[in-house]
Amino acid sequence: MESGSKLKWWLNSIAAFIFILLCIIYLLIRPIIVQNLEPVLTEKAGEKINGTLTWDMMDIDPNLDLSFTNLVLKDENGEDVLKSPSLTIGWSLSALFNYLLSDGGVADVVKDIHVDAPEVHLQEKPDGTWNVQTLLKPSDDTDNGTFTGRLLIQNGEAKIQLSDNSAYDFSGLSTTFAWDADGKITGPFAGQVLDSRFDGNLNFTNTNQLEVNLKTDPVSLKSLQPLLNQFPQVSQKLEVNNGTGEVTSAKIWRSDGAVAYHVKGHINDAALRYENYILADGAAFFDIENGHASISEVSLKINDQKFTGEGAIHFDMDDPILQGQVTMQDVDLQKLLPDEQAAGRVSGAVSLSGTVGNPFVSGELQVKNGAYEALTVPQGAIRFSYGENQISVPYLMADAMGGHLEGHGSYDMTSGAFEGNMSADHISLDEIPMDTPVTGIVSGHVLAKGTYIDGQLALQYATGEGEGTCLSYDTFQAGKLSGFGSYQNGRWQGCGYGMDISYDGIQLSTLSGSAKGQGEELDVDYLTGTSGEGAFTLSGHYGKTMDLTGQLSSMDLSMLSPLTGMDVAGKGSADFQVKGTLTAPTGRAHVSAREGHIQKVHFDSIDGQVAFHDGKADVTSLTLKDGEGNHSVQGQIGLTAPYDLQLTVKSEKTRVEHLLSLADLDYPVTGWIENTMTIGGNATAPTVSGDFQAWSGSVMGELFQSVSGQYTYDKDGITLKNGLAYIYGGTAAVSGKVTDQAIDMDVSLMDIDMDHMLPNRGIVGKVNMTGHAGGTMDRPTFDGVLSSREIAVGGTSLYMISTGIHYVDHLVSLDEGSFRQQNGQFTWKGSYHTESGVVRGVLQFDGWNIKEALKLFKLPSSAVDGTVKGGMRIGGTLEAPNVDFKADLQGGHLGNTPLGEGHLDFSYMNGALAIRTFQIPVGNGLLAMEGNMNSAGDLDIQMAAKDMDISWIPQVMEKKDMQLGGHLTALISLSGNKKEPNADVSVTLDHPSYGDISFDSLSLMANASHNVVTIQNALLSKDIYRASMKGTLPGNLFTGSTTDKAVPLDLDINLDQADMNILALFCKPVTSASGPIKGHVKVAGSYENPLLFGGVSVKEGQLSLMTMNEAIHPITLQLSLEGNHATFDSSAVFGGGQASAKGSIDWENKKITHYEGEAHVHTPSVKSTYFKGAIDGDFQCGEIFDKLGVSGNLSIHDAVIDVPFSLFTGEESTAPDMLTKISVNIGDNVKLYNSSLYDLVIRGNVDMMGNLNDPILTGRVNVEKGTVRINMSEFKVDEARAIWGGEPGSFLPVVHVKANTKVGHYAIGAELDGPPGDMKTVFHSEPALNDSQIVMLLTLHADPTQNSSDAMEGALFNAGLTMIFGDSMKSFFQDTIGLDLISVTSSLTDYYSSLDDNQTGNYYIKIGKYLFNDFMLTATMGVNNDKKSMGFHYDLNSHAGLSSWYNSDDDSYVGTDWSFKF
Repeated sequence: MESGSKLKWWLNSIAAFIFILLCIIYLLIRPIIVQNLEPVLTEKAGEKINGTLTWDMMDIDPNLDLSFTNLVLKDENGEDVLKSPSLTIGWSLSALFNYLLSDGGVADVVKDIHVDAPEVHLQEKPDGTWNVQTLLKPSDDTDNGTFTGRLLIQNGEAKIQLSDNSAYDFSGLSTTFAWDADGKITGPFAGQVLDSRFDGNLNFTNTNQLEVNLKTDPVSLKSLQPLLNQFPQVSQKLEVNNGTGEVTSAKIWRSDGAVAYHVKGHINDAALRYENYILADGAAFFDIENGHASISEVSLKINDQKFTGEGAIHFDMDDPILQGQVTMQDVDLQKLLPDEQAAGRVSGAVSLSGTVGNPFVSGELQVKNGAYEALTVPQGAIRFSYGENQISVPYLMADAMGGHLEGHGSYDMTSGAFEGNMSADHISLDEIPMDTPVTGIVSGHVLAKGTYIDGQLALQYATGEGEGTCLSYDTFQAGKLSGFGSYQNGRWQGCGYGMDISYDGIQLSTLSGSAKGQGEELDVDYLTGTSGEGAFTLSGHYGKTMDLTGQLSSMDLSMLSPLTGMDVAGKGSADFQVKGTLTAPTGRAHVSAREGHIQKVHFDSIDGQVAFHDGKADVTSLTLKDGEGNHSVQGQIGLTAPYDLQLTVKSEKTRVEHLLSLADLDYPVTGWIENTMTIGGNATAPTVSGDFQAWSGSVMGELFQSVSGQYTYDKDGITLKNGLAYIYGGTAAVSGKVTDQAIDMDVSLMDIDMDHMLPNRGIVGKVNMTGHAGGTMDRPTFDGVLSSREIAVGGTSLYMISTGIHYVDHLVSLDEGSFRQQNGQFTWKGSYHTESGVVRGVLQFDGWNIKEALKLFKLPSSAVDGTVKGGMRIGGTLEAPNVDFKADLQGGHLGNTPLGEGHLDFSYMNGALAIRTFQIPVGNGLLAMEGNMNSAGDLDIQMAAKDMDISWIPQVMEKKDMQLGGHLTALISLSGNKKEPNADVSVTLDHPSYGDISFDSLSLMANASHNVVTIQNALLSKDIYRASMKGTLPGNLFTGSTTDKAVPLDLDINLDQADMNILALFCKPVTSASGPIKGHVKVAGSYENPLLFGGVSVKEGQLSLMTMNEAIHPITLQLSLEGNHATFDSSAVFGGGQASAKGSIDWENKKITHYEGEAHVHTPSVKSTYFKGAIDGDFQCGEIFDKLGVSGNLSIHDAVIDVPFSLFTGEESTAPDMLTKISVNIGDNVKLYNSSLYDLVIRGNVDMMGNLNDPILTGRVNVEKGTVRINMSEFKVDEARAIWGGEPGSFLPVVHVKANTKVGHYAIGAELDGPPGDMKTVFHSEPALNDSQIVMLLTLHADPTQNSSDAMEGALFNAGLTMIFGDSMKSFFQDTIGLDLISVTSSLTDYYSSLDDNQTGNYYIKIGKYLFNDFMLTATMGVNNDKKSMGFHYDLNSHAGLSSWYNSDDDSYVGTDWSFKF
């Protein structure tokens, strides 16, 4: 045991020693081998490889295998061919000794090669070779040994790039190929491409004996998208959605040099989309073997329509053989062809055979309920075939267009021969889809035979017949057409008949004809027709020679309007005969027409004779007559080129507009004209001469007395001589010549009225101009002089105007220009380019009155005076002008404020403003400005005023009802940019006043920037009273902008020491006010929805209104503000009574959303301009029918009312938007009184409802008694009433009045009806007079039946007294003394007495006063005499009364008065 253990120990020790020895040897020789072998390998690689072979490290492992790290093989272009992180070459010592000792090959040493994760790049060159083909250099050394080992590849990748830049990527490659001593290679391989796994086996004996077997896993068709992307024209429209393809078996082998293959597989669930076509459920089996491919059991759906079929192709021959069939059943065309307007169900089959070069296609299809666009085919069928370059349709049938079609035909595409036969029965043309609709029903049959090739039709034989009814196409219509015809070998014949035919305005009742022909020869057997009362006929021969005869009788000429493009009417007749040839016709024609017109030229008759002979047409007489005027043409016209002309045209007493209408010219010219024109030359070079005279007409609405001249026209142009016109209130003379090469015209205008020439421009005056127009039509020129004694522009006048005016190359220039304005002297020169718009000019002035400048711009000027001296330059364009202005103010005044001497110097250039100097002394103060704005809009401008009297402001603005006072000291500084300016404002106004309201001072410090106005301090003071304000406001309040963002309101208004007189500044009806106002108001919220906080109170206030004759005092007010809510309580004393109001108001977004309150007025003695008396009213404010409104009652009594004329002006109301429900009662002792119009006692009720802006008034007011003045005479009212009938928006009633009076022995009655301002008056009298006599009697009090001058003189005197006393004196007496009657009469004893009773010319004043109702005491006294009378009158009713009087002649009277309706 012990010896065995020792042996084991020795053996282990020896083994360990040997291992250690080997390790030492390995460690010693490894660097030696690597160090010596690596250069050798590098050198050998360089000798053998067209490229480079590199590695990071070479090593020998303990098994003595060579390993390379990061091996890279590149081709001669430096492109990668192989990259591997690790490559190991195994070898054996025995093979190495054999190689070293036996001189074997290098390949004998290698036993295996392991390649890990290689990347192989195979690239096809443009010449079709591959990058690996030239990788090894040519060598004569063939003794490389024999490799009998294995090649092992793990997880490799390969990229194959073709010359068209398409690429294929392989991944996961692995293989184990074994080489035997005979060079045979065997082994499996596997990998992945296009997301699909494949595997196979290689058995390679030599290049003539090999076999490859391959199969794949199912391949997703989506993975083929990269392959499709190589064809962008397809891939951009084709979308692969689903499906798989699988190669179930594939075998490629080569035996004895012959290559063979056999591939089998299938496709399942294919789903594609190509534009609007969706393919789904696609399936098929394929089998490809040695030049033959077949596809079977094909099934697919296109847009959900199923197709089946099969096919095969033999492609291993020069002309591959085809075979296949497609079948379809009940295919929905609308789904199959969504882009086409097709519908219907199609079934059938199509077969394909023959070869690619000579295919044969045949099939049969049926359609049901078919449609294409607007064409419907309920059913149809077709059989067809194509082969040997021939198309054949042996059967075609369709039920379409409401009828039936049936036919057959064929076409040879080589020879062009065709023949066809088609029958149609009861076809509705309405259903044929055409751009121009066709209607009608047709039936017929057509048979044709011939050739059609290269766009040329050669018909051999054709025949046809047909009939149509109710036909219409474009402008053609026919009630019925029928006919037949035939063609054979160039000869044709036919006949036809039609009824109720119209074409482009030509109406024919009947049309029939028969004709035949061959080539250019045509024989018309007859062609006849009728139209209304007219008829025509034509017959004869037309061809190389002509012999045609025709007649027309009473044809309606209006049918020619569409053909000629002119408005033609009348009845025309003609007969003609034409013989000869087209180039040399002979014949004659007589034409006539009656009672018609050509354009706007009416004619009574047209008659003419024309003869054709020797290539000419003789117009022996052609006359158009119309009333007093006529036109005549005589002469000769050539019928062949150059068409010589010898014509004379005369027009006598003809309207210009009629001649223009004949020439289809729409010029604004009217008048009478006579013209004689001679036309010579030929059609290509005519000559025209003549003279004309026009009178009593107009040009562009401007009247002229006469225009005359002589003219000539030839190839050299137009010449006008002695052209003279009286136009624009002056005369114009023109003469000269215009040719294609030059213009040579002299123009003279004298006393041209500018207001006529430039209407509505505010330019009045007369101008003269003489000049010469020259140049050419392409480059005209003008040189002249324009002058005027006086021109008024915009209310100011310019005197002694003169300037030179020139035009050339689109440039208008003025030079040496001057004019005067009042005492001002002006000179100018300048130019304007009509194309570029560039303007240049200089204006110098001395003594230019500011008043006249303001008038020029239509600004107020009556209170302005002063003169300036200076000038300005103008440049740039009209759209973007540049101005440089410098002037000295030489004194003047603004209203009553004097102006001192000042200076103005500013410019505006290229959008930049520079105010260099602006200083104007105003009164004892100064107004100044300086600064600039650059072209970018940046501002730096200062404006200042020092101690400037502002009383001139309303005077200059012509505000006569406004008086301002005070002295202004202010500074305004503008900075920032014109788009976002910044303004700093400092204003002090010393002793400001408005009318009779004055203050001690007004001051303001503020800033405006970025749409924010900051009021730093505003203070208004008077005596001990103060009102102040500070805070911020949005700029929108001043700009009105709705787009700029508005800042919140933040304003403090302090009224603790304020006075009520501030009301007069903001409330126009308030003429004066006084009394302390106390309170504080905080304004917050937004621009759209302001909020108010605080309160205001008034005690012992007083104010006066425009129409009130007494002040309202005392006034108390308590106002409380709480955001969007306000409450108030107020009272006032006036009219001997009191008024009070209280309530609350809510608002939102500047609109009142709710209010409620009450108001009461009880004033027994109101005194105002239009009302004196008592008012009692009680009103409630709140909701009416869910809308804000006011309701209540108003009672008027013991009052005198005068209705103001402003009620009848029709001015629009600006009342608040609220509903009303108010009842107005007119009670006791209410009188409607105006000394010039009426004196009426009234009573009634009126109700007002609806919106205050558009109210509805209903009610009635009756007149109990009184008088009215009509045409300066006083009428006693019998009955009168005013009725409001509820017409929306009208405050005015409909008035009905009946009244009577006596003038002399005439009893006059008057009836007035209608609304005030538009009443109709009807007069009656006894004895009877006409309306004009009644008016004369009422107005002048003169006997209308007499004509003596004395009576007229007395009547005028009477009217004068009546007007004097009726207006001023009568108002005074009636208002002051309280009279009820005052009038002027010619009778002492009786106002109604006869004028015949007083022949002395005496006049009297009669006054009266109602002592009680219906009883009036009267007194009469002489105006131009000392006679008097006293009396009384008592009204029993509206028709009868008692009268009594006693005069100074001791005459007396007691009697009865009557009034009657008549």
